[in-house]
Amino acid sequence: MSAQDELRLKDLFEAYYSGLCDFALYFLEDAQESENVVQQVFVDIWERRDEVFGEKSLKTYLYTAVRNRCLNQLRKTQISHLEDEHIAEEDPTARIEMAELARFIEKLIDQLPTKCRYIFLRSRRDGMTYKEIASELDISVRTVENQIAKALKFLRSKIY
Repeated sequence: MSAQDELRLKDLFEAYYSGLCDFALYFLEDAQESENVVQQVFVDIWERRDEVFGEKSLKTYLYTAVRNRCLNQLRKTQISHLEDEHIAEEDPTARIEMAELARFIEKLIDQLPTKCRYIFLRSRRDGMTYKEIASELDISVRTVENQIAKALKFLRSKIY
């Protein structure tokens, strides 16, 4: 991890983050999901920096990557909603099972450490952006990202 790569990524982030979020918002119509997509693209760039920094047009690469992630997110969301609607219409017991799952997830969220739970709920339930949460708590956006990742890792480990 060279300092030059870090500086280059920082410059890319500062130059394109806001515009990419707006671009993603056009597709997803959800500010939090848009930020999540853009942040994940930057994480992917960092993980693949040796390949990506060789690209001729990083701007084109960034916008294409965000567009593709948005389309994938929309497909997943649409399939999930269709499955939920189908289950609810076809099987009355499925409604009960979905309600039980929701209660189970709420209990898991209650098991998170206090700060982690607060940050997670402000993001997911209240729809706040990472930046808004960071500002409210006077912490870095990176700390918010880490707490969200910690919460999701815990939830996934208990659900799957």
